[in-house]
Amino acid sequence: MTVGLSTYAFFWQWHSTAQYPLDLLDLVEKTAAFDVKLFQICDYPKIEAFHAGEVDRLHRAASSAGVALELGTRGVRPEHLRTYLDLAGELEVTLVRSMLNTTDHRPTPAEAVSMLRAIIPAYEQAGVTLALETYEQVPVATLVDVIEQVNSPSLGICLDPGNCVAALELPTDTIARTAPHVRNLHIKDFTFTRKDGWVGFTFAGCPLGEGLLDYDAMIDAVRPNERGINQVVEHWLPWQGDSATTIALEDKWTLPAYANLLYQRDDVECAVAHPCHPSVFLQRKTEAELNDTFGGIAAAQDVVAALESGNKDKIRIAEEVIRLMYSPVIDVHWVTVKQLAYLEPTLVEVVACMVGDLLNDALQETVHNVGVPEPAARAMLFGHIQVALANGLRGDNPFSDACLIAMDYGREKIIKENWKSIFNDAELDHVLKQMLHLDYIDR
Repeated sequence: MTVGLSTYAFFWQWHSTAQYPLDLLDLVEKTAAFDVKLFQICDYPKIEAFHAGEVDRLHRAASSAGVALELGTRGVRPEHLRTYLDLAGELEVTLVRSMLNTTDHRPTPAEAVSMLRAIIPAYEQAGVTLALETYEQVPVATLVDVIEQVNSPSLGICLDPGNCVAALELPTDTIARTAPHVRNLHIKDFTFTRKDGWVGFTFAGCPLGEGLLDYDAMIDAVRPNERGINQVVEHWLPWQGDSATTIALEDKWTLPAYANLLYQRDDVECAVAHPCHPSVFLQRKTEAELNDTFGGIAAAQDVVAALESGNKDKIRIAEEVIRLMYSPVIDVHWVTVKQLAYLEPTLVEVVACMVGDLLNDALQETVHNVGVPEPAARAMLFGHIQVALANGLRGDNPFSDACLIAMDYGREKIIKENWKSIFNDAELDHVLKQMLHLDYIDR
């Protein structure tokens, strides 16, 4: 089971109201930046007009970012579903979500069955699942009947219990009726609020865990972990009066929603692992090792991991999995979850990655402001980076007296006196709240 994001998690960011609407490549990049590995392109009809080059660019961007794709559309006309099956093949997609109706086509149940029977063998042959979403325009019983009449392992339901409330169908009933047929889950929370003056109600989205969705009951009924069913986060976020405010709130809803979907079970141990990436001091012997700066291909790397329970038997099992995931692995270092948080982000992102970016800033100043030819500046900087790391971190050679004076000058000019405060819990919480768009961290 994978937890992913939908275009509906970024709805206001690709909407025409945005000052600079994001395209699909932007959305894939943003999904990867959230460290999410699945992105469902749902109700984004522009993709149907993509030429081969655009489809290929999307595929390469997603593959490079480590983000798997799913597709979503509306309607059951065979020729339309064939278009999405072709796209699925080009994008390595294994699930297409759709709905029975479109704005210009509302088939009867019998017509829907006939159309699905005409196209579903092609989906079966391609190994792609078609999941029809629950929503207010089609009674749940009717949708289940259509699925059962077609009777194909490649046809199922995309369950979104909130949609059916508008047809006065309770979410618990929708879950119970559809659970055996579910192939995809749309995760969004929802609530009723009274309108101003107490005349009527507004039914809209809310942050996950704050509304009427009984998420635990849905998971118990559908069992996505056991059945390999992906959960896709989306939002019903009302317009907040202006684009910037709405988009900021959209992102604020997204990451906590994603994090809260790490379903806890008594019989499942949760481990946290992070690759260290190949060391700058790694002795590389082949061209493949030289080219693998990220790790996981040819160059060996260490991994830091944590298991909250401390169960030694489970640690051994977890380490076997970790070594397979991040192979080739030199060693796995076990720490606490909190210590891992101090390693990343504090040590390697707040400090090391920031310093790396600062080095690039200094390089650009040297080239564009001072006027040093770029090849000369790069050669000098790249060679001295190795010397600085070898001397500073391993003590290979002492820094010269003149260099030590220059280093002190640099510290005085660039680094704040209280910089080590980043290694206390309050600062760790502060940066994590910024990174994950959280209101608070409860220790």
